[in-house]
Amino acid sequence: MRLWEKRVLHWLPQGEAALLLLESLTGQAELETEHLQLERVGEQDEITYYLLTELRQTLGERTLYLKRLYLQEWEVVARQMNESVRNYTNRFKRILLDLRSQDIGLENSFTSETIGYRLLERAKLSPD
Repeated sequence: MRLWEKRVLHWLPQGEAALLLLESLTGQAELETEHLQLERVGEQDEITYYLLTELRQTLGERTLYLKRLYLQEWEVVARQMNESVRNYTNRFKRILLDLRSQDIGLENSFTSETIGYRLLERAKLSPD
């Protein structure tokens, strides 16, 4: 962000640079800035303060929500009725990847044997 700000401020005033940055946002960041007060975005020193603090706050809340959601999925994962073992293991692996994407490493809490035991235990396989 600082590098972008340094480059842009050579040819645009700071208020215009803030508006340009706001217009160039895409994805989740764009959705989160939808309700910002545009009057404050163009003010002095608002590139680094208002815009970024608003984004950090809202995206941080989203990250916290995703962590809670993925941990809850991890706690209740089990093979469903009429679900094949292959589909269940794929869903189990996706949950592990989701947790890793949010920097929740189960490897620090569980050994690979424990994770494998959970996979097999919750697969609800018959003894046959």
